[in-house]
Amino acid sequence: MLRTWPGRSRLNGRKRNGVSPIIGIILLVAITVVLAAVLYVLISGYAHDGGVSTPIGTALALGPAAGVTGTKTTSTYCATNHPCYAVSIASAGTGITLGDVKFVVTQNGVTRVVQSNSAQISIVGSSGTAVAYTTLKKGDALETTSWAKFATGYSAASPLVDTMSIWIQFGSTTLHPEQQGFSLEVVGAGTFSGTMNFALP
Repeated sequence: MLRTWPGRSRLNGRKRNGVSPIIGIILLVAITVVLAAVLYVLISGYAHDGGVSTPIGTALALGPAAGVTGTKTTSTYCATNHPCYAVSIASAGTGITLGDVKFVVTQNGVTRVVQSNSAQISIVGSSGTAVAYTTLKKGDALETTSWAKFATGYSAASPLVDTMSIWIQFGSTTLHPEQQGFSLEVVGAGTFSGTMNFALP
């Protein structure tokens, strides 16, 4: 005779253990939801921590540009009698700073090398004062790897705005750069990426 104890059932002589199918399904759904939430938080954190950057071409627009010969009034960023380019900033997106951009001058697709006296690339404010510049010597690439000096009150964190302009001094009184295949390339840094090319007239 098979004896059973109160509160217990036996099947084939063994006690039945386990989780009901409904509770199992609930647990599986809960685990799936938790894993999805963790994955979402990780992806969101990656995006906000610099995983996604803004293309520089969508944040900055240049032009017009013109060839300018330096005078005493522009001697801090375009020396007297030096042919230079002045490039206007048509628009600059919110959040873009002086430290977010690097400028490279190319000629027919090749980075220009300073051939003679010192050259400069400068950011000039609305008051006509250079707010940031880099000075280059003969043999250097005509580019801003970093800003050599800032005007008082300015730093790499200062915003780039559409009242500013970019001035390029080639370092020669005899070089007339118009129609010589020069371009100004803007390289994004920081939270901005990519390169935009602006052909100089």
